[in-house]
Amino acid sequence: MTHTSSSAQPPGFEDNATGGEEQDDPDIAVRASWKSMFAFTATRHLRTFIPAWILATAAGAIKPTVSIFSGFIFDVIAQYVAGSIGHAALMRGVSKWCVVLVGLGVASWILNSAFFALWVTFGEIQAKNVREKMLAGLLNRDMEWYDLRKDGVSSLLVRIQT
Repeated sequence: MTHTSSSAQPPGFEDNATGGEEQDDPDIAVRASWKSMFAFTATRHLRTFIPAWILATAAGAIKPTVSIFSGFIFDVIAQYVAGSIGHAALMRGVSKWCVVLVGLGVASWILNSAFFALWVTFGEIQAKNVREKMLAGLLNRDMEWYDLRKDGVSSLLVRIQT
């Protein structure tokens, strides 16, 4: 097998044992950027990402809409308390807006379910892509690279045998 340079490796897969500086403190926090969140996204993944983003926006828009329609119910109640409408008009008005709220509840349920399913699908596609690239990167390494690792099977074998 041939050794691949670190530039051909997936992001975050640097060759620390054969030339880069080894980081001794594992407690040092590494800050991830927004760009690294989508480092493994390919163009074909947009078929899942864009609908997921649209459904997330639509599902998020329902919550303020529910507040608006709840305000209409309180408006009808305020008209009844003020004496400008009767009991029958109160019941018709509240019933009408309650039916609208039930419709919004059903729409919210459907949109949130689809939104969640698409985001889980997108996340699984990303995870699969990461696993494939990491495996390809590991398969292209020379055996020497594995022997120089500070942690792993080879160092474990040395510790067990001594």
